[in-house]
Amino acid sequence: MDIFELIGKSYNVLKKNLILFLPSLVLTYLAPVALAIVALYLFVPVLVVAGNLSDPMLVLMGGGFIDIVILIVLAVILFVTIVAGMSNLNKVALQKGQTSFKDFKIGAKKYFGRILGGTILLGIIYLIIFSIGLGSAITMIAPAFTGLQSSEMFKEGFPETFDCPFLSGDFSDAADCPFIQGFPGGMASIQPIIRAFANVSGIALILVTIAALIFIFTIFWIPAAVVDDLGIFKAIGKSVSFVRENFYTTIGFLGLFIIAELFTSQLFPPSIGGGFRGGFSMTPGALAPLFQLIITTFFALLLFAIYIDRTKKTE
Repeated sequence: MDIFELIGKSYNVLKKNLILFLPSLVLTYLAPVALAIVALYLFVPVLVVAGNLSDPMLVLMGGGFIDIVILIVLAVILFVTIVAGMSNLNKVALQKGQTSFKDFKIGAKKYFGRILGGTILLGIIYLIIFSIGLGSAITMIAPAFTGLQSSEMFKEGFPETFDCPFLSGDFSDAADCPFIQGFPGGMASIQPIIRAFANVSGIALILVTIAALIFIFTIFWIPAAVVDDLGIFKAIGKSVSFVRENFYTTIGFLGLFIIAELFTSQLFPPSIGGGFRGGFSMTPGALAPLFQLIITTFFALLLFAIYIDRTKKTE
C-alpha cells in the first residue's frame, strides 16, 4: 500500500477502535493532573518544614531537589507505561482489526522495560548533543567578552546611538557609529563577538542536523520493538535499516505530520476571551487540544500501519 491507502486503513481502524484515543486522553489530561497532585503532596511538606526553621534554605534546596527527581522519575514511568500500552493497542488493532483494554495492559507490562531502556538511551544521545552545543557556545562566546569594559556611553545612556547611521541602514560609516565606538577598541572589539556568534551558529546547525537525522532514522524503533518483539539495540538497528529502505515514505509521513500540526495551529490559534452568549461557546483555544489529541492518536497508529505493511509481519 502507498501512504494514502495506509491513511485510509488507519482511519477505518481508528473508527472501529475508539479505545485507541484512551492513551492520548490520559497523556493530555489525566497525567498532568495526577503529576500536579503528586507535586502538591511532595512540595508542601518541604515548605512547611522549611518555614519553621531558622535557616530554611538547606531544606528548601535539598528537599526541592529530591522532590523534582521523584517527580521526573514518576513522569517518565507514567509516560513509558502509557506508550507501551498504546503501542500494543495499535499493533493488535491493525493486525486483528479489533483491540481492547486487555491489550493495553498486556503491552504496558510486556514492553515497558525495552521502551524505557530505549527512551533513556536516545535521551542520553540527545543530551550529549545538547551538551556539546552548550559547551561550544560557552567556550567560543565567553572569551569574546573577556576584557570588554563599559564605556561612558553605557554609563550615561543610549540616546545618541539612535542617531547612528549604522542603525538606520547606512553601513558606509559603521565604524564611526557611537554604539560601536562605545566598546573599547571600537569595531576591532566587536569583530571577535560577531565571529564567535557566527561560529556558534554554524556548530548549532550541524548539531541540530545530526539530532534530526537520529530522530528520523530511529522513528520506527518502537514499532520494531513491539511488532517484531525485538530488544532495544536490535529495534533501533531495524528502524535504521527500515528508514533506509523506505526513506521517501518516512519523509512523507513526517511531512504530513508537520502539515497537520501547522494546519491545527493556524486553524485554532490561541485566543483570549470567549464566554457565554446564551450558552457555552468553545473558543479556538479550547478546540486546539482536542484536535491535537486526534492528530497524535492518528499518526501514532499510522506509524505502526506503515511499519506493519512494509515488513509484512504478523503474529
